[in-house]
Amino acid sequence: MKRLRNLYVWIVDRIKILRIILIVLFILITIYLLINAFVNYSILRFFWDELTLTILFGSLILIVKLFHTLYGKWFVLERRQEETDEYVRKKFPRSVKFDGPRGAGKDSTVSAMTIKFREDLIARIVEEMEYIRKICYVYDFDQINAFLDVHHDDFMTNSKVKLFQIFTTHAQENGCWIRPGFLEGFSAEEHLRDLDQIRANPKSLMASAIRFRYYDGISYTHFLTMLIRYSLLYVRYHFIPNYVFTNQPI
Repeated sequence: MKRLRNLYVWIVDRIKILRIILIVLFILITIYLLINAFVNYSILRFFWDELTLTILFGSLILIVKLFHTLYGKWFVLERRQEETDEYVRKKFPRSVKFDGPRGAGKDSTVSAMTIKFREDLIARIVEEMEYIRKICYVYDFDQINAFLDVHHDDFMTNSKVKLFQIFTTHAQENGCWIRPGFLEGFSAEEHLRDLDQIRANPKSLMASAIRFRYYDGISYTHFLTMLIRYSLLYVRYHFIPNYVFTNQPI
């Protein structure tokens, strides 16, 4: 069984070359049959031979696919696991071990991977916050940041409904933190109604007529929706120090 498995994995590793060989072989046989038909003045015989050839190749492909579904994919998975274990055991340096005897360097690997993951997560949060600041130009983010520094505990909830209610209440009380240059003719109540309208149907024509909205090519998003996201990221970045779980020091 192991020899059969290794043979099948060897075939799978060279499947592209074998597929090309199979196609070339099919074309060459077809050309031969066509020439033979013209020489012997028997086009009908060519069609029958070509049909037989197609059925033969099709049956072969069907059998291979069936074998792969039932057995082959497990052969490949088993062999890949063996290759991975062998590579980790022989090739990996001590500093990047995640499996092995005591002293192989497993803890160092966990710590390094955790630090990298944490740094990447923080970088993504900061990048998304900057992205929202550029799009939602009408809001005074200095005021928003100062507000969140005081009221960040209000946003530490797992309920989306409660979070939305808390945010809209604070937004209305603070005039939606609109910058002075956009206050003329601005109404916080109308701004919040526009938010509800876009949330109800983000692809409607009425949503496209709302002033403070962002279009991503598929649907519309109200600036306040993005501001809710900014608030969560800000609280996450500044007031929740734990980004990953690990039993190793980082």
